[in-house]
Amino acid sequence: MIAETSLEAFRGIIPELGDREFEVYTALKSLKVANNQQIHKHTGIPLSSVCGRMNKLRTQYKLVTFSHKGACPYTKKSTNFYTLIKFQGGK
Repeated sequence: MIAETSLEAFRGIIPELGDREFEVYTALKSLKVANNQQIHKHTGIPLSSVCGRMNKLRTQYKLVTFSHKGACPYTKKSTNFYTLIKFQGGK
């Protein structure tokens, strides 16, 4: 279970996201599990921008985590898939 202070910090992060970061975040929220190519196709954001935003969501904001490695449905190449970190508890 996540501590209440961590949950409060998480709630404060969402308003800090830039427009593209928020678009990528909401796309991943909608898709549940996706790779960068799927997010690119879902949003229309250039792939290079998706990669940068995903990296920031994973490393700086800690909102996204690795899910699994698998074949991309578009390119058939092996790729990383990601999902949102699930926060539990709180009010």
